[in-house]
Amino acid sequence: MIDLKEIDKLSALSRIDMSLDEKKDIQKDLEDILGYVSEIQSVAVNSEEYSGDQVDLLHNVMREDIHTNKEGVYTEKIIKSAPKSEGGYIKVKKILE
Repeated sequence: MIDLKEIDKLSALSRIDMSLDEKKDIQKDLEDILGYVSEIQSVAVNSEEYSGDQVDLLHNVMREDIHTNKEGVYTEKIIKSAPKSEGGYIKVKKILE
């Protein structure tokens, strides 16, 4: 299926130097891979078991992104528990310049 000229082209495109033994190993590996892929393609799929209409069965299981707490309920408590605060914000050490 694959000749050594094609392996040479792949080697040149990938900029990998290969010895003749390595090229023969790659040739065998690629033939095995392509044989496996062609075997998978030849498997008959029972159209009754699977149809493209089954996409309707899928749905999002994530919750909606909503606020469960009233705004500002914990703000004062959090600011008081911080070591430093200024103007209603928590003051932290500058780490980026």
